[in-house]
Amino acid sequence: MNAVVRSLELGQHDEVLLGEAEYGGMELLWEWVARRTGVTLRRQPFDELEPGPRTRVVFCSHVEWTSGRVNDVAEACRRARAAGALSIVDGAHAPGQIDLHLDSLGADVYTGNCHKWLCAPKGAAFLYARREVQKLIDPLVISWDWGDEVPFADLHRWQGTRDPSAYLAVPAAIDFQAEHDWPRERERCRALLAAADFGLEPLTDDFVQMRGYRVEHPDPPSLKRRLYDEHRIEVPVFESRAGWSLRVSVQGYNDAGDLDALATALEVLSES
Repeated sequence: MNAVVRSLELGQHDEVLLGEAEYGGMELLWEWVARRTGVTLRRQPFDELEPGPRTRVVFCSHVEWTSGRVNDVAEACRRARAAGALSIVDGAHAPGQIDLHLDSLGADVYTGNCHKWLCAPKGAAFLYARREVQKLIDPLVISWDWGDEVPFADLHRWQGTRDPSAYLAVPAAIDFQAEHDWPRERERCRALLAAADFGLEPLTDDFVQMRGYRVEHPDPPSLKRRLYDEHRIEVPVFESRAGWSLRVSVQGYNDAGDLDALATALEVLSES
């Protein structure tokens, strides 16, 4: 995503329209751009994203990292294109968790992680750009493959002395999920999460294999620590624009006993 955002030529008369539930690292990236260029950052809830006359970029998440909500990014990209703005989608949590058809989404740029739900090693990810906008994006690292007529994929593949093993393992991860009927496994995980009761208010009713819950606690960071220290349960508890949240993720190796253990631990900690 840095390669994309840092390549854009933006100025003080331009605007970037962001969703209100964007990942903290991406928020910092756009704030850095704003300080460097003077571009205006405007935030709206996803359902209210509406590009204006100054909007040059519409940036939003496919699956929100806080709640697990799946956004209709195809509609957001359609509105962006109608307004003459570039659409950039953060798909960090999409590959492997939902069916993904990049051509039909209509995004100008889409990035996705493969180490989260696709079960590939850490460091595996992809950058997609429509052919019409590829020329706008410079490599994050200029190295041996750089040149005027170099194909887009080749232009971005060489980053110096790096281990390519994570990238090369992605086809094996895709084959593994195909062999094990992963769409059915995803439905099993979603059903487990839908049936779970943690005594917390869900942030969304539209979720996949992860779901955020509102945390009302005098010291939320201590809740995360005690869940691990006293119950050996690792679950993220974080602060976002929606307030403090606890996010539960269910993957193929989880079962109902794991969710029951979390529910019991939360009940115990609420009483202590």
